[in-house]
Amino acid sequence: MNIKKTLSGTMLVVCMFTVTLAPALAMATTPAAVTAEAKATLLIKLLDQLRILQAELAALRSQEKNIDPQPAPVTAADYTRGPAAAKIQIVTFSDFECPFCKTFHGTLNAILAKYPTVSATYRQYPLEQLHPNAMQLSVAAECVGILGGDVAFWKFVDSSFASREVNAKTQMSRLPEFATGAGVASSAYTSCIAGAEAKNAVNADIADGTKASISGTPNSFIFKNGVKVDTILGSQPLSVVEAKIAKLLN
Repeated sequence: MNIKKTLSGTMLVVCMFTVTLAPALAMATTPAAVTAEAKATLLIKLLDQLRILQAELAALRSQEKNIDPQPAPVTAADYTRGPAAAKIQIVTFSDFECPFCKTFHGTLNAILAKYPTVSATYRQYPLEQLHPNAMQLSVAAECVGILGGDVAFWKFVDSSFASREVNAKTQMSRLPEFATGAGVASSAYTSCIAGAEAKNAVNADIADGTKASISGTPNSFIFKNGVKVDTILGSQPLSVVEAKIAKLLN
């Protein structure tokens, strides 16, 4: 159920209901129009309807508070490493300049190496306020993915994180090198960077992360058979992530 749409629709019903009865109420205030008994009956009906609508609104607001924020399910449009039909999927919102994201990238690779039935999906969540180059890096990665697919995208991700120390900044002049190293033609990469497609894709990931109540990176969601079952907040140690995965696979 889309709670926001339903709430909006219910509010519209309230407004329309009130507007529709306005002429009748005006008539009821005219002594010659109706008897006192008719006026009372009309007001009682109005109050009953309003009580029903208030109860519906209260119930919907309660449901909205209890909604579990989560990202969109993994699709073929995502950049995923591992089996396409993996039983366990880890969806991670990440920032290329985030030191904790670099560390967690290594953790994810270790998990994928040990559990071949697990997949990892990368979604962009550049924190420009903290890392001014993060958006440019995300756009570059998206261009590589658009042009070369999943394998090229993940090669770019590996190269980017491997190119710097944990607390160091990425050498932005090396991005074309990472792109061609992933198998993408230099001219095609340059053309993509100048266009809007990659940036739109990054913004779509950001919107998805915001909807899922992301407040920092890395932030991961674990899906089992397409249903969100757990979260990984921050760069948790390999032992913690491995325990979560092992439990779900048993």
